[in-house]
Amino acid sequence: MQISKCSKKLQCLLSFLSILSPSFALTQTFVITHAAGRMGKLLASQIREGALLYGDNHDSPTPVKIRAVVRSDEEAKSVLCDLAGMVTRDGITSHRETDWLETVVIGDIS
Repeated sequence: MQISKCSKKLQCLLSFLSILSPSFALTQTFVITHAAGRMGKLLASQIREGALLYGDNHDSPTPVKIRAVVRSDEEAKSVLCDLAGMVTRDGITSHRETDWLETVVIGDIS
């Protein structure tokens, strides 16, 4: 039930954003803090999926950009591997390159 409410809200938000910029291509950037947690990853994937499904900016391959704020390099790798996917080249496993996902490591703030 919670996911469907979130999905409806996301659909409304993306519809609203598409009304604001109907005449030119504009990439919206969403910043997600605590992105390495399960809810941060879920939110990022729903924003991305919603933009692809409900957005009217089909000329651009990346209608939204996600900036994931994390606390360590390990969390950044986790986000990239989970959201962008993984690939193995010449026996080396790494995350896939994306133009819609960016990670920012801020470290622990004490």
